[in-house]
Amino acid sequence: MGGSSKSSSHSSTTTNYYDERVTGAEGSHIANAIIHGDGNNVQITDGGAVQDSLTFAGNAVEAALTFGLASQSNALEVLEKQGSEQLNFVTTAYNSALAAQKSADERLISDIMPYLIGGVSLIALMALTRGK
Repeated sequence: MGGSSKSSSHSSTTTNYYDERVTGAEGSHIANAIIHGDGNNVQITDGGAVQDSLTFAGNAVEAALTFGLASQSNALEVLEKQGSEQLNFVTTAYNSALAAQKSADERLISDIMPYLIGGVSLIALMALTRGK
């Protein structure tokens, strides 16, 4: 009895691709990368660009805050000046009204004073004549 035999073999090959093309500007840093397989994406972050963008954003925020604080300070100065001027106006108007009222009261008293003195004199004279 004979038997049957079967043999098989299998082999695979792995290929590594190296792209050694390099481009860069003065002061740039290049990192080597090894890519295996198909359909790979490679993302390289430019740390200098990230730092510069964060610095730019920080400068923009600082400028906005400086402008806002200066605007607020100017607005408060204007309000203080206007408030002081309005207070002076109201104080002057009040003092003028008070002086006018005092003057009117003084005129009234000086106008009726002779009648008051005459009335008091008449009452005193009547009181003296009744007592007799």
